[in-house]
Amino acid sequence: MTADNDATMDFFSDEESLDAAKIFYRYNRSMLKDFLGQMPKDWRTAKRKDQQEWNRSINDKCGTVGGAQYRSKTIGERTDTLNCHSNAIGLRALRLVLEAARIDRERWQQGQP
Repeated sequence: MTADNDATMDFFSDEESLDAAKIFYRYNRSMLKDFLGQMPKDWRTAKRKDQQEWNRSINDKCGTVGGAQYRSKTIGERTDTLNCHSNAIGLRALRLVLEAARIDRERWQQGQP
């Protein structure tokens, strides 16, 4: 991290950074839920176990959001946890968009609506 980055990081208070992380986390979580809802029902059913495994792996990597363990962390640690989840959720949503495009392309090639 450079001195310029340090100065930028100090521009926001810890509470403001945590509030911003909460907003991004909620937005990304909502976006992922919307993308999952738009996927074909048979696909969602087939991939349910994969989604559950992904949820577990992200909690193992980033820590859980909510609960006593989360609340016992410092503001900086909570912000890091939320940012980690937000980044992972964004990547998961991108993969879903690419998967949906593949499904649509296959259906189009087969002449299905």
